[in-house]
Amino acid sequence: MDTHGRDRPPHSSQRLVEAARELLTERPAASLTVREIAARAGVQHTLIGRHFGSRDGLLAVVVLDTLSQFAAQVAEAPDLTTAVRVGLDQFASNRALASGMAVFVLGRNVGGAQRYPLADAYEAQLVRAGAPPDLARKTAVVVIATMAGWAVGEHFWVAMAGRQNDPGAGREIIERAVWTLVDDAFNEVRTTKGHSR
Repeated sequence: MDTHGRDRPPHSSQRLVEAARELLTERPAASLTVREIAARAGVQHTLIGRHFGSRDGLLAVVVLDTLSQFAAQVAEAPDLTTAVRVGLDQFASNRALASGMAVFVLGRNVGGAQRYPLADAYEAQLVRAGAPPDLARKTAVVVIATMAGWAVGEHFWVAMAGRQNDPGAGREIIERAVWTLVDDAFNEVRTTKGHSR
């Protein structure tokens, strides 16, 4: 008999989190149902309410955990260029994260989060690169929103640019947009310093 739990199946709440995480890699959060998540986890759908309060409560747990892992990668990046690449790679490989973020952030602040670790990580990278904290925070939020918008609507972005037949167009367009935002922030710092003399 295993007294340390090594051979026990994961608890139902953990199975629900993993099922929701898997489904979020496949489809937008808004399209996921309680019954579908529970079926993927192999548990009764009523357990979502018991463990998380609601579907959105479960999705908030998943998204906050994913964003925290993502934020740790951004925070550990050696420089701003690498941090931006980490963001683009994360959103490109996990497009449903953007819709999950929308459920989490816009959906009545599900989960009661007081912090936004991804914004904190990008703000810190921007400050290390020389941006003042107030401008760094604003820029971090806009950069994340731009990346998320691209993750959800890359086909739209590419079509608007008239580059539907160019396989690398989406990544090129978003990289240019993000660096324009970052450069604008640093230009604002240089302009402000120039006027204060």
